[in-house]
Formats: sequence, structure tokens, C-alpha cells
Amino acid sequence: MIKTGQDIGGRQVVEIMRLIFLVVVIVIISFSVYSYIVKKNKTGYLENQLLVVRALYGGDCLLYENERVNVGVIDLSKIENSQKCFLGRDFGFLANITDKDGKEVKNFIVNKDMADLRFGCNVARKGFYCDTQKVFVRYYDGAEIKPGFLELNMVRYNE
Repeated sequence: MIKTGQDIGGRQVVEIMRLIFLVVVIVIISFSVYSYIVKKNKTGYLENQLLVVRALYGGDCLLYENERVNVGVIDLSKIENSQKCFLGRDFGFLANITDKDGKEVKNFIVNKDMADLRFGCNVARKGFYCDTQKVFVRYYDGAEIKPGFLELNMVRYNE
């Protein structure tokens, strides 16, 4: 004969299972909330892509104009005045334009103070995002439109 004081009944087992389930749910919810709050989005690559798109396809800062703005065609004579096009102190880049054979045509720096930090990109630097992108472009050299490549060595400050 089993006495009631010694019996672990189905009710106690159900309560223990509820307690374990509640602890698991609380741990999952707290981990999700913590990871959402602490997680910092890494957007450096996307911001650099937007910079390239802005330079090649937006506005007329670097773009060649005859009767209209030629989207995607860089006017080499406008490069010297390119600083005003890229307002902002949180990024800098060294740009190198080469022809299709790889011969250097023009290079320029935007925000020299930040661009100089690109030499430290091989060292792990907290707060900085470094990226190199090479894209196909067309450029106007004063006589004709030619194909080439634009290589950007970018440094962006991430807070």
C-alpha cells in the first residue's frame, strides 16, 4: 500500500514539466531580446556601394555632360572639384582610374585625413570599415569616351 505523502503523482510531474517549459521559454525570449538590442548592423559594404552608385549614376559632380548628363561616364576634368560632391567626414577614399589595359589614367583622393587611414586596414581596427571595389566605368578624357576601370580604396568610420 502506498501512502499519499510518498506518492509523486501525475499532478507533480505536470507541474515540473510546466516549470521546465517556462524556464526554456524565458531563456529563448531573453536571448532573442538581448541579441536584438546588442546586435549592431554591419552596413559598411552597403554604404560603400551607395557611394559608388552616387558617384557614377547620381548628380552631375563627376559625370560628363554635353547636351545632357551621360550617366556612368566620368569626366576627368571634373575630378579636381570632386571634394564638394562627397560631403561628409566619416569616409574617405583613394580612387584610381585605369584604361582597359590597366594603364593608370587618373587618381584622386577624397577626404585625405580618412583616406590615409587605409594603410592601417590590414590591422584590425575597431570602428573602421575598409573596402576595395573595382568597377567598370567609361571616362571622358577631353577627346572621346573610353572604357576603363575605377578602383576605390575606401575607409569608413563606423560608430
